[in-house]
Amino acid sequence: MSWRQSTFLLPGLIALLGLAGLFAALLGDGWWDTLAWLGLGAQAGLGLWPLLLGRRSQAGSERINQRQQP
Repeated sequence: MSWRQSTFLLPGLIALLGLAGLFAALLGDGWWDTLAWLGLGAQAGLGLWPLLLGRRSQAGSERINQRQQP
């Protein structure tokens, strides 16, 4: 079974990344803050990525539909 066919593998990895970010935020300053920003920022980026791609693909399909109509 590949990682794309697994139902819980990718969400589990995203959850572990968030837990690592929260753990790093609680531990201390300096490099721990950087790890916290990366762990939690990656989750936010992964959450926004489909929304941004959806808007681009929707705008692209509208342009294609306008070209096909005489």
